[in-house]
Amino acid sequence: MPRARLIGLPLAFALMAEPGAAAVGCERASGAAATIAAIEAGRADFVLAAHRACWDKNLRTGGVPENSLLALETCKALGVEIAEIDIRLSRDGRLMVFHDAALMRMTSRQGLVGDFDMSVLTGFRLEQGDGAGRAKRTRQRIPTFTQALEIAGDRLVLAIDAKEDAIRHLALEEARRIGAIDRIFFILPAGPEFLAEAEALVASGAKVRLTVSPDHWRSGAEAIAAVARLDPIAVAISRKDPSFFKAAVE
Repeated sequence: MPRARLIGLPLAFALMAEPGAAAVGCERASGAAATIAAIEAGRADFVLAAHRACWDKNLRTGGVPENSLLALETCKALGVEIAEIDIRLSRDGRLMVFHDAALMRMTSRQGLVGDFDMSVLTGFRLEQGDGAGRAKRTRQRIPTFTQALEIAGDRLVLAIDAKEDAIRHLALEEARRIGAIDRIFFILPAGPEFLAEAEALVASGAKVRLTVSPDHWRSGAEAIAAVARLDPIAVAISRKDPSFFKAAVE
């Protein structure tokens, strides 16, 4: 696996190149599929990415809500190449883009995402930024996963963090349905209990980014050996144990 695909947490989306590689003037991919191809081939010296898309904590400058369609549009305008988004399931089995199980932080509404049908959730307006402090309600509403795929288009890679078990395959099939399977990847822990699901996703045509840590493996070397056979687009390595991190990247 190219070292450009080994990354250290908490730099969860900085795909670092060989030591000494210059960020200025490096080859930049053009389009989502090209970004993924560059990462897999080890040609990406760095990749610009955003967590919960390009939201804005500064309420005075607009406070773009996290995980919103406007946050994805902002990523495209800024030239960001990868946007991480979170998905959950509505009561009627539709995939929604939302981080928390509870609605309160981002909508000031009682209840859980899973308590409401999609038609109701898409009417809930999002608070500014991450909903903290004096955030006000915006015109942005909770998006569906399908809407996020459509907004991302062929310019933005979506890194998908499924917040519930057994919904990644639903997301994969929806991406396949609209022809976006080559523009997404899934974020999974890489503990032994998750490897079977990761292997099934890969066998179905998905790409995965795996996270390894000493919580699940005896050594970094053992962890990398276990996940390398899945050919992940990247591996994030916990840095809380320096010896684990060192063994993983050597």
